[in-house]
Amino acid sequence: DLGSSSGTTKSQMCGKFLTLSGPGGLLGNDDSDALSYWFVWNATRLFPVSGQPVILIGSPNFERACWHLSDGDFTIECDSHGPDHLYVKKAILSGKPLEIAWLRLDELVSSGTLRFTMSKKPSSCGSSPVPPSFPA
Repeated sequence: DLGSSSGTTKSQMCGKFLTLSGPGGLLGNDDSDALSYWFVWNATRLFPVSGQPVILIGSPNFERACWHLSDGDFTIECDSHGPDHLYVKKAILSGKPLEIAWLRLDELVSSGTLRFTMSKKPSSCGSSPVPPSFPA
């Protein structure tokens, strides 16, 4: 599964078990909120690429999540969400099919809705093209 979106889905599930519901909340030191920011990105399955205006997309962890941004809300919605529906079958961004597994930063901050339909089996959704690379 190395390099495949289904392999990423399996590794994302690890984050689900690294949080506690008690007073401590998170294992270890929160590192001046850096770990909290990481958790929010990870829990919504959006992964910013350092130094690039690219956000990678993984399998959602919630049925619905909403980010309140300065220009409006960015909402993530997930149909057929559950422990047996781990794989993205279809993704729609603001009413248009999304064939890639990443967003440009401006697509996220301009608000809208990212809607997922989930499946029990891996699909080819988001398998190409790969995110752009930018020279250093």
